[in-house]
Amino acid sequence: MHGAYKLLTLGQEFYREIGPDPIPSSATELRENINETVDASVFDRWRSDETYWPQNLVRWAQRRNIGLDRQIGAVRADDPSTSI
Repeated sequence: MHGAYKLLTLGQEFYREIGPDPIPSSATELRENINETVDASVFDRWRSDETYWPQNLVRWAQRRNIGLDRQIGAVRADDPSTSI
């Protein structure tokens, strides 16, 4: 099935935004992701595999002002200072 997906998407990879900021959905409500986390294995792989540098992870770290090479353990995507 992997080949069919690659063919249908014309080889374009999809990088979902990690920990997006809340989006106003009306004058009084916000749409936001809840309980989204970044697992410790992501940071472990970042440090151990120089070919694993997904652009959405890089953008998330830049927005949250964190160093991926120093991050240990699972964290909340909206607040990386909060360990899980």
